[in-house]
Amino acid sequence: MDAKALPRDIDLCHSLIQELCDSLSKYESRIGKLQHRIEQLIRQHYGRKSERLEDIDPELLLPFIQEYVKELAQSNEEHKSEAEKEPAREDITEEITYTRNKPKRKPLPAHLPREKIEYDLDESEKTCDCCGEQLERIGAETSEQLDFVPAVLKVIEHVRFKYACKHCEQRVVTAAKDHQPIEKGIPAAGLLAHVVV
Repeated sequence: MDAKALPRDIDLCHSLIQELCDSLSKYESRIGKLQHRIEQLIRQHYGRKSERLEDIDPELLLPFIQEYVKELAQSNEEHKSEAEKEPAREDITEEITYTRNKPKRKPLPAHLPREKIEYDLDESEKTCDCCGEQLERIGAETSEQLDFVPAVLKVIEHVRFKYACKHCEQRVVTAAKDHQPIEKGIPAAGLLAHVVV
């Protein structure tokens, strides 16, 4: 716009300035959105997998959460009204006639190299507290973990020896195991470190 074409009236100048400010803020907003989108695309294309997905904005989920809470409140009221309509009945006991099978882990592959770590009791712990006799080894508890040595997977077998008193047959002692990052978990510290990094 040429300086000679500018209006001489102050009110017209103010309205023109206001229009220019509005269009400037609109363009700045558009530029900000485009820059954000470019950053997202660059991160999606070149970033690590953990960086590729953006965190979900909690404000986007708010309407869904509010609707879910309303539905829960309505269903709760419906259940209360149904419970009030039903006559009171005597307590019913149900007998379960089957046993549930505990889910078992699949064994770790046999072709992987194995490292055995044995945990034994100290000599001072191998005497019975009840009768003072020497404890005898009666077995062992074995658990397996999968560990990652850079470019090598191996299975670590933790063998905890168990001792019992043959005289009084009351005491069974199992050797303590080192602390693990995940108790009773399959992954060892090296594998967890590799996955996290």
